[in-house]
Amino acid sequence: RDDTVRGLVRVAAWESSLVAHDPDQPHEIGPETVLGVNNTTRALAALTPRLPVDRALDVATGPGGLALLMAKHCRTVIATDLSPHALRFARINAAMNGAELDLRVGDLFAPVDGDEPFDLITANLPFVVSPDTSYTFRDGGRDRDGVSREALVGAAAHLADGGTAVLLCNWTVPTKSDPTATPASWLEALGLPGIIVYHSTDEPEQYAARWNQFLRTSDAAAYDAAIHRWMTAYADWGIEGVASGAVIVRRDRSVPAFVTRQTMSRVPNGDGGSQLLRILANGAWLSQHSTDDALLAARLDIVGPNRLEQTMRYDGAWTADSGSMVLENTAGIVGRVELLASHTVFRLDGDETLQDVIDSAANDTGLDASEIRVATLTTIRHLLSAGCLAIGA
Repeated sequence: RDDTVRGLVRVAAWESSLVAHDPDQPHEIGPETVLGVNNTTRALAALTPRLPVDRALDVATGPGGLALLMAKHCRTVIATDLSPHALRFARINAAMNGAELDLRVGDLFAPVDGDEPFDLITANLPFVVSPDTSYTFRDGGRDRDGVSREALVGAAAHLADGGTAVLLCNWTVPTKSDPTATPASWLEALGLPGIIVYHSTDEPEQYAARWNQFLRTSDAAAYDAAIHRWMTAYADWGIEGVASGAVIVRRDRSVPAFVTRQTMSRVPNGDGGSQLLRILANGAWLSQHSTDDALLAARLDIVGPNRLEQTMRYDGAWTADSGSMVLENTAGIVGRVELLASHTVFRLDGDETLQDVIDSAANDTGLDASEIRVATLTTIRHLLSAGCLAIGA
């Protein structure tokens, strides 16, 4: 352009792969822009289980970054996107990285209807809750949070027995309601085991401003009009905010359906998908072994590597608060360890029953066994639900 040379494509190095995509500075973004690796890509990559499986599907693949990662542990990877432009980038990226991807144009699951079911499904959706349909990377083309709900239902229908789907979603929070109530109702209607990993809730104006920020530098009038249009829609819908997070569903008819709600309080990292799989396995176990006696007879093991973070509080004298167990391979979900329970948690090794561990801790510390037992049972239930413990044979 004039006497300046500008690249028409950006290439990012990520997770030992090269990912080509459109220029994505605010003034460069248009309706068909294909974004590169961003925070949602990184989060979903960390949340995706990395166990070897036969068939995997990446919905709304964009430039195919997540599909490239899946190709390293999945025999067959199909990736879909509504945008032919996005799949051109995905095709380039597959070639650059020597990966074999089956790329199909179409909306959500339409390109794989009639196919064999999948062992693993991921989706970094155009999940933004808005009244607009202008930007393919942002707007899902459904009313309110319809694209997230429809994708969850579609994922459940396309899972093989024992398969898992991980979707990044946004959803509406009606006035005076629990921020996880909306996705919980979606999961409950499916009658399958599931997890809601809640991240945060944005107030309507904050949400509208964030997702239209790129317009502010290129077209201030369009930005102002968008904010007014979005705020009018939110008022009409009667919502007090828009929540974000991940929704995980597993097709396993051998266990009772349950929905567990977790909070993402840290940045997902490493193989955080392994924590999600433990949450599902532990949730199934807890649904059938809910009594204190069942827990006390269990042989439990700590998941490593992890670290225990504890806060000291001073109010005339130093006292310790309950601790937080943070896994290195984390879905961002932190386990809570009550102070007295730390004496037993540190001793878990998968060999002794929990009752034996409590007895040993009481004997060695001289503390009251009944008090240790109460604190330990509360902590163990929480750590199991958070996927910070494994259940032995």
